[in-house]
Amino acid sequence: MLRVEVLNRQSPMDKFHLGCLQTPEMKKCLHEAGVEMRFSPRTEYFTPDVDVAAVCLRRDDKEKYESILEKALSLPRHVPILMWDWSDFADVSRRERKCLLCYRVSGIYKSKLFRDLSFYRRANPKLNDQWEQPGEHHRIFRRLCPDLYMEGDFAEPLPLDTGKLGLWPCSATWLRMQYLRENGPEDKPIDVFFAGTTNYGKTPITTHRRLCCEAMARLPDSWNVKVFDSSQQWVQQRDYFRLCLQSKIFVSPWGWGAASYRDFESVFSAAAMIKPPAGFIRTWPDVLPSAITCNPDFTDLRERCEEVLDTWEDRREGLLRGREEILQATTSEKVAHYLAAHFYRERENLCPESGG
Repeated sequence: MLRVEVLNRQSPMDKFHLGCLQTPEMKKCLHEAGVEMRFSPRTEYFTPDVDVAAVCLRRDDKEKYESILEKALSLPRHVPILMWDWSDFADVSRRERKCLLCYRVSGIYKSKLFRDLSFYRRANPKLNDQWEQPGEHHRIFRRLCPDLYMEGDFAEPLPLDTGKLGLWPCSATWLRMQYLRENGPEDKPIDVFFAGTTNYGKTPITTHRRLCCEAMARLPDSWNVKVFDSSQQWVQQRDYFRLCLQSKIFVSPWGWGAASYRDFESVFSAAAMIKPPAGFIRTWPDVLPSAITCNPDFTDLRERCEEVLDTWEDRREGLLRGREEILQATTSEKVAHYLAAHFYRERENLCPESGG
């Protein structure tokens, strides 16, 4: 039995992301896969008998980060140290780049990664001196909103050991998705649906999402179009999921990252996903290549929606198959075996004599 210990702050976001790993069913599946996973909230140490040490990171963990890493580095050399980053970004931050260069850090696991790893070697332009993100997503933002995009400092490009980068199960596995997993698609009277926040202050994300809402407002009156701006009105989660299951099309704009949990909600709902380019992002399970791509300013949204609605009966069966595939791919048993394979691989890479 491999003992995996997770050091986390038990913050609301940790509960959001880690909750699926702490259910009785998941614990049972992990145990059957040969893993005992223990969580140590609000502590800064690992127990002496740990086989694999994992540290949960978020970009707001600045005060805790160095001390937690220091504790992890004090572990015996045969113990792999893994970093799990829950941030919405697909890039590797400056801090994480240093971790990749640390010989004791075996891997950094993220819920989203760029398919083209050359993105990681590019400097990170700062967005309004608050957020960093390289790659296609923000290069398009810069063209879309040049007056809002501020150039900041640049990170020193560091050589990356890409073998240390791995994919953590995406938001399709979260407890948030449980309602969609347990309730199948209903009749779909809603033609086009979007729900999300549109007010992110003076950032390109605000402009981008408001362009989305403006484009939806121009869709034909004969269509049943639902838009919920959570900056102005709140929808109960269960009501929101019912709307998801009743929708033919999900419009999924970018947020802080090119991918979002809305993408996975669309697949669970057997709805067609329309979003700006995001095929350069990889997740597990990998759903973004199935998206229908629209312009980042949504000027062609009507045309993309018409493509779906005009061929809805032909598409329905394929969307239902996509829902079944993601349901099968993200069962507790599949997730447990996916994680166990990574834990054992990290252990064996560092300590081959440990066996399988």
